[in-house]
Amino acid sequence: MTYEFFKFPDLDAAIGLFGEGNRFAVHLASQGGTSDGRRRNPDRKKAFDLLIERLSNAVPAATVTGCRAGRSDEAEKNVSGPLQDVTLTLADAFGAGGWFRFDFWLEVDPPLSTSALATTLGLTRLDHGPSRVVWPDASSPSVDEETREQFINELDRRIRNVADPSSTGQNKWRQVEDLLASKTGLPVSEVVVGYVSGKKHVHNRRRQRYGEASLRMLMAPDADTLGTLLSTIDDAAAGKIDQDGATVAVATVKPEGWRIVNVFSLVSPPADAAVRLAQLAGVELPATADSDSDLAESLFLPESWIRDVLWLLEDKKGVVLYGPPGTGKTYVAQQIAKRLQNDPAKRALVQLHPSFGYEEFFEGYRPTSDGSGEHGGGTLRLTKLPGPLKLLVEKI
Repeated sequence: MTYEFFKFPDLDAAIGLFGEGNRFAVHLASQGGTSDGRRRNPDRKKAFDLLIERLSNAVPAATVTGCRAGRSDEAEKNVSGPLQDVTLTLADAFGAGGWFRFDFWLEVDPPLSTSALATTLGLTRLDHGPSRVVWPDASSPSVDEETREQFINELDRRIRNVADPSSTGQNKWRQVEDLLASKTGLPVSEVVVGYVSGKKHVHNRRRQRYGEASLRMLMAPDADTLGTLLSTIDDAAAGKIDQDGATVAVATVKPEGWRIVNVFSLVSPPADAAVRLAQLAGVELPATADSDSDLAESLFLPESWIRDVLWLLEDKKGVVLYGPPGTGKTYVAQQIAKRLQNDPAKRALVQLHPSFGYEEFFEGYRPTSDGSGEHGGGTLRLTKLPGPLKLLVEKI
């Protein structure tokens, strides 16, 4: 879900609104907040002040439930209470966020539609690039040890009740799906369980479904299949490959029985079902990878440009960033590389120069010393050494 964007007629500052029931998310765009997203603009602060003033007058019963200044993975600010009582605190949080995005959340009574609130505030619609709606972290009740143990044992029992896990029967996992649905609050029609009988079936099973899946649990019977499955879903969570649903759980058989070993959330913030299932299974929910929107905001670049670069890297396998020295080309390249590969051991920075040859880049003979001589010297010899490209290939 994404914001609908608006602006005040006399101010060039993008304001995002999204309503869901009596909850409202309000967003002031980063990159200076201008409609083209390319320059910093003092209108952003003026728009924030005018927005708060008009909200206080038009929706006097509005209550602030929190705010986040900065990227979507930044900690929420402890700002809550009637809007008219916390306007100064909210303004301080906005100022502290600098030029990054700023989100705050309201509860309104009676509920309003997004377009109705925009009209009430005197906003006009703006053709602005999409930005993901960020809700405050949902408070999820903790799970005590007894409840967790009961769930784990019941899940194992229901899985073992299936006589032939590798058969193609459509409803054989219904009892397991019923359990997962009842514990996560999802309709059973949105829960799908699949058995991955071997590595070659990973890509088929991870997307095979009967109907739409919000939660998918995939089961791996051996270590090889588990490793491939975890690596594949990790790529899906990082946005490298497509995967349906908001939550994917991975289970495998251990000496003590079937256990969920990982829960992945494919959306940010994590879906409530992912948080709940991770608690019940006693596993840690991995952090969700930054989205294209997050990366664009952190670099003060248009999201469309980031998407173009990522597409070119996928299609052409390379891009050239050019411009004057000291304008951030290397930093941007490093951040895009991080977006594509989270593991720092599997990415490297190589500076090319006129004398940089094949021997240095891939593999070649270079002089080395055996260290047997005085002061660390010794016999010089030519040793075949790998370059950065070969080292990366070996790690991948």
